[in-house]
Amino acid sequence: MKRTAIRIAWMSLLAAIVTMAAAGQAPAAKKPSLDQYGPLNWVDPNHSEPEATHYKTFHSNTINADVSYLIYLPPDYETHKATRYPVMYFLHGSGGTPRAGAPMAARQDAAIRAHRADPFIMVYVNGLAGDTMYCDSRDGKFPVETVIVKDLIPHIDASYRTIAKRESRGVEGFSMGGFGTAHLAFKYPELFGVASIEAPALLGPTLQGPVPVREWGKLFVAAMGSDMDYYKANDPFTLAVKNAEAIRDRMLIRIETHWTEGDWQSGRCEDLHKLLVEQRIPHEFYYLPNVKVHSRTLIMDAIGDTAFTYFSTQLPVWNVTKHAGGASRAKSKQ
Repeated sequence: MKRTAIRIAWMSLLAAIVTMAAAGQAPAAKKPSLDQYGPLNWVDPNHSEPEATHYKTFHSNTINADVSYLIYLPPDYETHKATRYPVMYFLHGSGGTPRAGAPMAARQDAAIRAHRADPFIMVYVNGLAGDTMYCDSRDGKFPVETVIVKDLIPHIDASYRTIAKRESRGVEGFSMGGFGTAHLAFKYPELFGVASIEAPALLGPTLQGPVPVREWGKLFVAAMGSDMDYYKANDPFTLAVKNAEAIRDRMLIRIETHWTEGDWQSGRCEDLHKLLVEQRIPHEFYYLPNVKVHSRTLIMDAIGDTAFTYFSTQLPVWNVTKHAGGASRAKSKQ
């Protein structure tokens, strides 16, 4: 009886120790989600208008709700009523909103007013403040890609005097927006004639190092739903090969990268550069070793007005054209 009592007491003590240890354990890690940076607002509650931009909304049939964006219109847009303009869509980075890229609108406006660049419209897209990668989320709750392709682009062409042709429509993005730029341009070569890929987050499962591994873990779970097939279907590397014939000699492509911790980002850009070479897809590749901070402002400082003049000097119908009557201001390159 005495031994039995001692045994029961010992088991009770062990149970108490286990209970106390469990109580002291750190909570399980939270599963990565798209809203890790805050609310995913289709309509930005901040209605302020950064210099040279206008805050606008439109109705998306895809989500049956309104979506906001910022837009830059060239200086002569209101006075030259017969003129149509090329249009670029800017994709911000993760955790940002359309206003993340809008500070560059003043720089674009200055370059156009000084005749250092031809006029074009810039639309600052709402990619939601999460790691959406400008793809439709795997669970279908946040169809960012479909909203852009099926709703935003038709809205812009219907509401503003754009040149509604792929040759005069481009997409540009930084970081997550760089991934989105490559993703959308290579997936929809019938829509875009320009792709400006800035310091893209070309994340993937084979990357090594704490930064890319951590970011891949968030992206793969949150945006791709931990579905490898879904990731591969949206991966710019896969899309470039799949649609190489439609992209080749029909799209103006520029890749810009800079030094990052571990230099993984520039390495991935070099991988994309090599792939495009293998697929015989003409493009330009810039490595900016003096830019050592992940900052679009520093990239723009490094390349200067080339950021804007590049478009107007390369494409046959990129330059401004008269919609009805009058002489064309476009340069003939055909």
